[in-house]
Amino acid sequence: MREKIDRTGEIHITNEGYPVKIIDGTNRKKCIIQFENGHIKYDINYSNIIAGKVSNPYHPSVYKTGYEGFGKYTFLNSPRIKVLWDSIFARCFNNKKNPSYVDCNISEEWHNFQNFAKWYEQNWKPHMTGWHLDKDVLIRGNKLYSSNSCCFIPLEINCVFVVPPNRDLPQGVYVSGKKYRAKFGKDYNEYFDILEDAVSAYNEQREKHIKKLADEWKPLIEPEVYQAMYNYTVDYENI
Repeated sequence: MREKIDRTGEIHITNEGYPVKIIDGTNRKKCIIQFENGHIKYDINYSNIIAGKVSNPYHPSVYKTGYEGFGKYTFLNSPRIKVLWDSIFARCFNNKKNPSYVDCNISEEWHNFQNFAKWYEQNWKPHMTGWHLDKDVLIRGNKLYSSNSCCFIPLEINCVFVVPPNRDLPQGVYVSGKKYRAKFGKDYNEYFDILEDAVSAYNEQREKHIKKLADEWKPLIEPEVYQAMYNYTVDYENI
């Protein structure tokens, strides 16, 4: 008869640097362990425990900030959501590759993959395939990715709210000889003697276009997105 083994009470360090305590080690191969934060894992091979091969779901593995968490969603069973979640962290924390996202951040709630994945399932619909996750439409000038500020919008709408690189003149206005040219899309192109007039003309065309898109997409976009677009006004002071 094999001698009974009880490893209960042993403490080991994982490869991620976390101490784990065996709270039930009476099974020869499988143990129940507990992390310092109270999280419990069941049926863990003892050989993996002593080798440090036990992952902490709260370890910030994504840009030293995001973590998988514990719950319904895992990185393995939700790959599409994980790719989108990763891309948000890349935008905010890899400014060399994404300079236009300098000063952007992610809400603490979304540091936990469980919370982001739940929001995703509640807000994404099949007809939104290919749409973009946006943080700018609902809250003007927003820099924070969060459940209150983000929404899904089609590429056509997203492009309208893209802020161009810094330039000497306001968006949509160009110098043409001694005049200022206001250009919007393929159909609007007008010249003015005064800069402010060119800016106002461009802004007016942009606002009309945003409202037009809102009406065209109204059956598919969420009501709050439609309302935000219809109420949108261009910053006339930015001249």
